[in-house]
Amino acid sequence: MPMPPTSPPPEKNQVSAQQGIAVVKQEIEKAQQQGIQPATFVKLGNFALGAIKDKSLYPIFTKALVDNKIADQKDFKPGIDYQMLSHFAMLGKVAGQMGGVQ
Repeated sequence: MPMPPTSPPPEKNQVSAQQGIAVVKQEIEKAQQQGIQPATFVKLGNFALGAIKDKSLYPIFTKALVDNKIADQKDFKPGIDYQMLSHFAMLGKVAGQMGGVQ
């Protein structure tokens, strides 16, 4: 009888989470070099969280990305991109921890 899949040990998850946060920090630092402040990511992260909870807010989120010159309207596919929303939610959280306005 096959065994059900198990989660990796917590310490392995912790390492993966730390690596993910390090990548996000690098992305924020690179954006800062291009003139995008951490506070912008905090604001976009809040918009992303709102759009995750309420789909009608997604157009506000995508407009904010365009207004902040992070994306062009042509970059968006039809429908809601939950992967992008979760990425920006994480960017906002990490930017806030790095000293962005919350």
